[in-house]
Amino acid sequence: MMKSIQGMRARVLWSGDCLELLELGVQESCGWFRPVRYEVHIPGETALYKSDSEYSAKHYISILLG
Repeated sequence: MMKSIQGMRARVLWSGDCLELLELGVQESCGWFRPVRYEVHIPGETALYKSDSEYSAKHYISILLG
C-alpha cells in the first residue's frame, strides 16, 4: 500500500520568553502527523539545536534555562 504525503509541517510544542521547541514532521494525506525532527530556536532566528529525539531537545532547553 503506497502512502501519499502532503508535505512537511512545523508545530510549536513549547514556547517561552526566549526559546521555543518546534516539532517538524510529515503530514500524510490520511491526516496522520509523523514527527521527524525537533528543533530549539530563539524566535525569529535559526535553530540552536536539532535532534531526532524530543527528549534530547527538551534536555537541551533545560540546560540552557538552568
